[in-house]
Amino acid sequence: MMSVINKYSKARCYYISLVGHAAFDKRKVKMEQGFYRDQNNNISPCITFILTVGPSYVMDICYVDITEGHDVHLFSDINELALHQHPDVFDPVLFSFLFPLQGNGPFLCTQSCNGHLTHFYAATHHAIDLRCPVGTPVVSVGNGEIIEVKHDNNVSGINVQNLFSWNSIMIKLETGVFVEYVHIKQNSAKVAVGDKVTAGQVICESGDVGFCPEPHLHIQAHKSHDKDAPTEKFAFL
Repeated sequence: MMSVINKYSKARCYYISLVGHAAFDKRKVKMEQGFYRDQNNNISPCITFILTVGPSYVMDICYVDITEGHDVHLFSDINELALHQHPDVFDPVLFSFLFPLQGNGPFLCTQSCNGHLTHFYAATHHAIDLRCPVGTPVVSVGNGEIIEVKHDNNVSGINVQNLFSWNSIMIKLETGVFVEYVHIKQNSAKVAVGDKVTAGQVICESGDVGFCPEPHLHIQAHKSHDKDAPTEKFAFL
């Protein structure tokens, strides 16, 4: 039996991946596995649990098939559950943007505000995920300057380790708003740090890199460039 224990006085979030092990529910029925891709394009099965656990609480998760004498391949990321303090505030002047994708839509929104996969933290609360094929042109949502480009990674899928290996571009708009594009295709950036961009200009291609169960573009906006700055609610024109 695999269980988690939150010994703290505040709720915590647990991302847990089992690699190379079968997991079974309380009826001993085998759980469906997903996959992950490493930097060298090797594909492997895994299963990932995303849990919010209340203070001073024990949660039983599943049974795990472990061969005696073999190592357990488990990866986790555990954090205090930091909720957004002002989730309904919206400034339509600062946070109304051009749509970020070109190509043949429509593009399904697969996770929106407060989505229970990865958008329930303050730092991601208002993010939008748009399903799109790898290689879809991604455009600047406004006029601004490129302040970050990261496009060296190639990992994908649901392994928790991928939470820290994404590709992204960040733009500081002329309004002072920061817009971040995540999961972009490896080596697809068409801009560099310091470049000036205009609304509608292609800046990269969409991808499936990072903690990413399927190809999509993740986009979010902030008033600050601080690491844990809360997201801001936005709309597309």
